[in-house]
Amino acid sequence: MNKTLLIIISALFLLAGQSVFADKIDKEIADARKKTGEVVTCSPLGKVPGTLTIEEAAKKIRSGMVLRLLPGKYNPIDNVVFEQDRLIIEGNNSGGYVDLPLYLYGKDCIVRSINIRNVEADSGVIVDTLANTITITSGTKRDSAIIANCAVNRLMIYDNSQDVIVRNTSVVNGVQVKDEGKVIQLRTYTTHTVSVYNIIEFGKMDKKGKITFEKCMFFSDGHLFGGDEASMKLITLTLNDNLIWCARSLYRMPKGKTEVKNVDGLKDYFGLGKEIKNVLAKPPLKLVPNEDYGWDRRPGIFIITSGPGSKKEYGCNMSESAGIPVPLKD
Repeated sequence: MNKTLLIIISALFLLAGQSVFADKIDKEIADARKKTGEVVTCSPLGKVPGTLTIEEAAKKIRSGMVLRLLPGKYNPIDNVVFEQDRLIIEGNNSGGYVDLPLYLYGKDCIVRSINIRNVEADSGVIVDTLANTITITSGTKRDSAIIANCAVNRLMIYDNSQDVIVRNTSVVNGVQVKDEGKVIQLRTYTTHTVSVYNIIEFGKMDKKGKITFEKCMFFSDGHLFGGDEASMKLITLTLNDNLIWCARSLYRMPKGKTEVKNVDGLKDYFGLGKEIKNVLAKPPLKLVPNEDYGWDRRPGIFIITSGPGSKKEYGCNMSESAGIPVPLKD
């Protein structure tokens, strides 16, 4: 068998493997959108007749059930953490804002069709969701998480023992970082710390993990990636056909070092997987992201008006009428 034929056969096997992988992810996303179960409905303080408080729901709900969160300000005295497996968390199809930090520490949970403050999950699928921050927490065993068709200001990924797929998701933050000494570096929350310099933060790890970004739109007036430098060497990072803009650097460098301006430059900081057709350009957005405060979830900042991404090939399919990302119709 000649060398050229071997190369062609190897390429065909690679494409076949990628197709099977893509089909598997597509199926998981489709299943997450349509899965059903017994419904428990919550409202703030349980004031809507027939609903529970968030604290009552945490005690009543069981694995495989649906938790439907009505819009409004939830104000639990203590953080409510759901440890049940295979929960399904959803909004009520109104697009109304659910003012609640959602903590899911059970396995294989689903978050879908919701406008919510923050989501923190261990594994499972987060789809058609608008949030300030989505966090994938550190796994203790090999597991996987999928983020698809979501709109956020910031991602926080603890890639420890995790295989994370981020697909057709928009991460937008307009905070303009010019001098690290003139801004507050970190905001600390109950379960994690968030950088204001970069829009995708990687937490501390001691086991190898993989993360793949596909067809995403990243818009940062600061930096793109940052986090624990030693840990990021444990990450295999794959960037597959994304639209990327950052005013500073693709990686938040120590002060005084040359900034990274192309994807190839990331190989010094990550285990870099195959890079495919990434577009580095500033997309025109329908609304200008807030320059002073990194909490801006207005639908217009996730909508590209012209050029790459305007035909929905990059980022989420944000619906202004629904107030959240919605599935893209074929």
